[in-house]
Amino acid sequence: MIARSLAMLFASTLLASLTIGCGGGGGGGNDAESLLSDATDAMADESYEEALEKLDAAIAAMGSDADAAKLTSVKVDRIECLIRTGEGAKGQEQFTALVKSDGVAIDWKAHKRIAEALVDEGHTTQAIDVLHNAEQTFPEQKDSFLAVIEAIKSKPMSGADEEKLRKLGYIQ
Repeated sequence: MIARSLAMLFASTLLASLTIGCGGGGGGGNDAESLLSDATDAMADESYEEALEKLDAAIAAMGSDADAAKLTSVKVDRIECLIRTGEGAKGQEQFTALVKSDGVAIDWKAHKRIAEALVDEGHTTQAIDVLHNAEQTFPEQKDSFLAVIEAIKSKPMSGADEEKLRKLGYIQ
């Protein structure tokens, strides 16, 4: 009986140490969920470079067996962080590639969120592209996208952005 109890204690201790050693448990680890939690906190604090690092590590930790919807959501978070760290064109390029990926479903709210991040960071041209493509994909959400277009129109913009809006029919 004592030998069995010691064996059970040893096994549970070994399992606990392996879990902690692999980043699980104990908080602040390197498992995907801990990294995602840390990234969420960093984004809430507007520490986008830190969040970007955590999201990159989380994506790597998630591996190829990751749930597609969860992985897509994390990639959208990563793209927003990329935009908010001054890489607007690169962020828009990666978002467009993600949207065009086979088997990836990105909802209209993600399109709007990325466009708003682009606008906030001064990447109006890229925001217009994201919004226009989103409007084509989600025509039932046109009003949501037009609200962001109206916000763009209410700010000073370059002649090229004004011409682009006119060409796409957003300015008469």
